[in-house]
Amino acid sequence: MKTLLEAIKARLVAQVEILGGDKAVHFLPDQFYFPETTTFPCVGLKDGPVNQHYYLGMARQKADLEVEFVCCVQLHQYGTVIVGKGAAVGILDLVDSVRAALEWWAPEGYKWVQANGDVDEDASQAVNVVNDAGETQKLVQMKRFSMSWIKG
Repeated sequence: MKTLLEAIKARLVAQVEILGGDKAVHFLPDQFYFPETTTFPCVGLKDGPVNQHYYLGMARQKADLEVEFVCCVQLHQYGTVIVGKGAAVGILDLVDSVRAALEWWAPEGYKWVQANGDVDEDASQAVNVVNDAGETQKLVQMKRFSMSWIKG
């Protein structure tokens, strides 16, 4: 899982221009906890469940490695936080850019499996995120989704 998460971070930093670099992509211990140095918009990566699959006639199982994505944009003018406008990035812009960078892509040694759920129908939500010092950092619009890869 560690290798997969590191490869996904590198891909997002290189492919998703609206993130503006590696201070906007982090490994998260919790969906509401971002490092103090985080810039917005941002994407948090969290290890998800490992789903075991057994296939008829195979001596061993295959495991889906699920990665959870937490996309955040800073709350600014109402309405633009969802769809964006001008220089203001909306949450849907960010989610579309992340998915476009990762769908059908897999790092060496992995195969892309699927995007879990229909992101377009999931609800985004306004939440407070916390920084390293345990203080409320920002009020953001957040949208979560997950994608899976198989090793091998």
